[in-house]
Amino acid sequence: MTPMELEVESTRLADANYTSKVPEVIAIDCEMVGGGSDESLDICARVCLVDEDENVVLHTYVKPQIPITNYRYEITGITEMLLLDAMPLKQVQEKILEILYNGESIWRTRLEGGKARLLVGHDLAHDLDCLRMCYPEHLLRQGTIGKVSHYEAFLSAADAMSTPTAALNINNMLNSRALLPFGWTVYHV
Repeated sequence: MTPMELEVESTRLADANYTSKVPEVIAIDCEMVGGGSDESLDICARVCLVDEDENVVLHTYVKPQIPITNYRYEITGITEMLLLDAMPLKQVQEKILEILYNGESIWRTRLEGGKARLLVGHDLAHDLDCLRMCYPEHLLRQGTIGKVSHYEAFLSAADAMSTPTAALNINNMLNSRALLPFGWTVYHV
């Protein structure tokens, strides 16, 4: 073989090994507080990311960019004191994207074989909108209402906000060869 043929062959073999990998999964949940004169603006005040091994990858409060008019304490448990030293939104966005892209270039993300992670959760469009973020739609998974897997993924990140260890078990939901678990659909954001 010529050096060029060896390079092509080694690249082809590396790509074959690289594309057989199922992407890792990250679940997200955000807590919203109210803003605006009628308290109807949803402002992300808390975010949690949990990996498929039940590890809390990121859990932080988010510094509001506009005044909060309703902390929705009964639902969120968030108070003014908790947000005093919160992380700025820009920094939260950067950390989330760093975790999700996992060292892969934005332009190179792909469903099979890439390093970027699948993002799962409930109402992803709303969470990403409140975080003022975009993520490739081919890497988004949202449970459909009424499916058991929907509640497992969503509650995992939500549980992580109230307990030190998350109650997430995405491994049981993911078939090792299937990229789209039963009961899951892609919602275009």
